[in-house]
Amino acid sequence: MQYSAKGIAFCTSMKDYERSARALAEKLFRTSWKTLGTPTDDLSEDERVLTGFYLASGTNGTAEHAIIQELCGGSVQKKITFRRKIQYLFRRIFPDTAFCQKYYPFFYKYKILYPFLPFYRAVCGLVLAPGKLWNEWKILWKAKK
Repeated sequence: MQYSAKGIAFCTSMKDYERSARALAEKLFRTSWKTLGTPTDDLSEDERVLTGFYLASGTNGTAEHAIIQELCGGSVQKKITFRRKIQYLFRRIFPDTAFCQKYYPFFYKYKILYPFLPFYRAVCGLVLAPGKLWNEWKILWKAKK
């Protein structure tokens, strides 16, 4: 099987992530019943940040974490700038074709109707879930890193 360099790099990064997550779990959960509940001081700063992220994410993650991760491009070091926020809004208003194919097959099938998709999404969002739109808007403009 032939793999592209990008695919190999992705698999390598996933392997590194899995290795670091497993090591963190072993550090957090290796304890005896006598020391249960006492804080461990042997965590590095990166491990503390990652632990905080895991604890705050919930089962499926929060909307805030999802938006911040998309704004940062998955990197903790990247800054959230006004330009990134505008790019995020543009991607949310004008989704790519893969998104349309999965969630809006009618618009994908009849590509001539694609210019009306943002209006359709806005109306459906305002009618079906106005709280979600308002929450996403608040999170987006309060996001700082």
